[in-house]
Amino acid sequence: GAGKGRAVMLASEAPFAACIGVEINPGLAQIASGNLEKWRALDRSISPATICCQDATAFQFPSGACVVYLFNPFSGAVLKRLIEHIQATFEDRRGQLDLLYVNPEFEFLLYQNRGFSRLWEQRMKMSPADAAYDGAILGGGEYGTSGNEPCTAWRWIGHH
Repeated sequence: GAGKGRAVMLASEAPFAACIGVEINPGLAQIASGNLEKWRALDRSISPATICCQDATAFQFPSGACVVYLFNPFSGAVLKRLIEHIQATFEDRRGQLDLLYVNPEFEFLLYQNRGFSRLWEQRMKMSPADAAYDGAILGGGEYGTSGNEPCTAWRWIGHH
């Protein structure tokens, strides 16, 4: 999900038609909306940005090209449902959805779906502030940060 809205805020600094964060937890969605208002007050946004409180597997994607950003937000079961939802939504919209997946723990689900084509993989260096924040949240346990996160990009090409 969108969590506290950081990815949406950063995306709003780029010239997108719209930036939409989807968060199922009402408390987090409210925090994200408040953070987005503060971001706007700092004149950081150049794109319209909103937070929707709903299940990402039922999100109504806007028309036109879309980019989905995931920082490993779901279990494999939820990601599988999201992939099925994307497949149903974009079946007649080949090439109109790119998916960026950071820390792609369940990437095998994308490999299993012939409708997605892997574009690239690289490691994304976190800023020192992000790495410190990530480490503070995760506590260095099983999901400890390396400060250098794997990221893959996928494009919906549809089934041939």
